Amino acid sequence: MSGLYVYKAERLIIVGDFTHSHFNKELDLFSKWRRDFSQLHIDLVQGNHDILEEEWYRENAITLHPWQLEIGPFCFRHEDKRHQKVYEQTTAIYTFSGHLHPAYRLRGRGKQSLRFPCYYFRKDSCVLPAFSHFTGGFTVEPAREEMVFAIVENEVMKMG
Repeated sequence: MSGLYVYKAERLIIVGDFTHSHFNKELDLFSKWRRDFSQLHIDLVQGNHDILEEEWYRENAITLHPWQLEIGPFCFRHEDKRHQKVYEQTTAIYTFSGHLHPAYRLRGRGKQSLRFPCYYFRKDSCVLPAFSHFTGGFTVEPAREEMVFAIVENEVMKMG
């Protein structure tokens, strides 16, 4: 059963890099899924890999936002404000971003280690993980006041 059906989500906000390539068969599959869930409002804050023609997004009822999207006290942008080359001023209190693909390294007592994609929460921002296997990323070293939640198999686990 689809999570949308169970939780009745009304809106999906994507903080960039929805696709990493030109048109391919997965986009056809997405278009079919989109027709099945046409009531869901989708916002895409464009990232550096969102290279499809605007017509494709329009046909799939995806609202594009070139740099950022502000909703109340929240700002959604592709690049973290500390790294974004084009930074627009915001009155938002908290920012959500992607682009950096954070990961957490769990070390064992020996030299073994495992690396997991993670949500990286800081005082004024959260960097979201990449949800694909082929993206790289940076390993976070959270400060004491920061929180990390790693995606381990099918669960989200607090680290540290």
